[in-house]
Amino acid sequence: MAVQRLDLASIIEEIRRGLGEEDAATSIIADNDLGRVVNGYGQRLPMRCAQVVGGDWRDGVVRFDMWRTTVNSTTVAAVGNLVVAASSSTVTLPDDYDQYISFYDTTANKPIEPVKSVSKWHYAKLKEKVAGPPEAIEIGNAATGSVNRRTATLYPATFTGVTPAIEMVYWRLPAVMPNSTPSTEYPDSDVKYHWLWVYGPLLTLLAPGDPGFERYAALEKDLLLDLAATARAA
Repeated sequence: MAVQRLDLASIIEEIRRGLGEEDAATSIIADNDLGRVVNGYGQRLPMRCAQVVGGDWRDGVVRFDMWRTTVNSTTVAAVGNLVVAASSSTVTLPDDYDQYISFYDTTANKPIEPVKSVSKWHYAKLKEKVAGPPEAIEIGNAATGSVNRRTATLYPATFTGVTPAIEMVYWRLPAVMPNSTPSTEYPDSDVKYHWLWVYGPLLTLLAPGDPGFERYAALEKDLLLDLAATARAA
């Protein structure tokens, strides 16, 4: 038996119903603008979940295994993949990268240790070491390129002519619904949480004094608490 999923067209329809609007023609917000609100809520979902749960999470961040992903640098080098060039120690992270879980050298068959502040704490051990297989990786802070992809650096330096083969397990950001074919676009989540993409945006659009505000806040909280039970701290 098929499960019930909410496509973007239905999500927008339910939001308009909650706002008391008959259709887009009489609305104060266009469908495309409403789509941005919906997608924005999805990207804020970990922070929103942490707000509801309270102080049970380190640094106030939660991660959902429904967004846990594995990517390998030996796949085709294109936007969205983990890219490492020959002779390079720079790793371009996927455009949906949120937080790493682990790195692995698939050639040497050993883990790559994530480190911080190499120049401060690991200079002699890693930065001055002769070129060789990757032992550690440092995530950069700056986003690069037209799609704001973050980069990382491998240590020690890479052998000339060698292309490091790396596997990364990470938590990604949810895919957006582009609103090009809304009847076939669905929230990037387990189906039982699709209604969050209705309740959350409604709370963004409704004033706190609106008669429906508390009802939608309670409905969102119930689903967020259930979702939190499936999550873990980063």
